[in-house]
Amino acid sequence: MAAVQPNAAVGVQEDIPMSVGEAKKVTKRKRKCPSCKSEQVIPIVYGMPAMELVRQAGKGLVELGGCCVDANNPNWKCKASE
Repeated sequence: MAAVQPNAAVGVQEDIPMSVGEAKKVTKRKRKCPSCKSEQVIPIVYGMPAMELVRQAGKGLVELGGCCVDANNPNWKCKASE
């Protein structure tokens, strides 16, 4: 899994999705992977996911990052560089 470094694709901390609604809003914006320039970039969501987030992860719309939240965790995943 190629993970985009924290905020490398977005530049601001506020773009980290914290809920289903925010994840939908953030994924609609075009992002580019700083490594391969692909627009196939999805947000990584941390913490205990609600069922809707699990469904979105199953569809490849978000990546579930696990329960441990750390300031150095990546916020974005490039699906083209997997």
